[in-house]
Amino acid sequence: MTALEELARAAERFTTLAMPMDAARCRLEWSLAAPPKRRDEAIATEQSGLTAFTAVGARRHADRARRLLRRSIVIPQRNTRSLLGTSFRAGHPPSRR
Repeated sequence: MTALEELARAAERFTTLAMPMDAARCRLEWSLAAPPKRRDEAIATEQSGLTAFTAVGARRHADRARRLLRRSIVIPQRNTRSLLGTSFRAGHPPSRR
């Protein structure tokens, strides 16, 4: 069984045991281990982790989920051009003029 499978299995078990904090922590670790081809799943997992951590008041874990989301989500950049007219860089806010 792969690390991704083990983390998913652990998250399912914690969910069954009504342990949302531990389930969310496993899912967040899953998002870190996920390969690039599963990026959309990883982002959705990070978003659900942020929701779970916020719901239980786990500020430190919520902050970590936010940092991961900022790194994962592609944000348009100004002052650079590509074939489509806009270049994208992950984790950087748009520059201001």
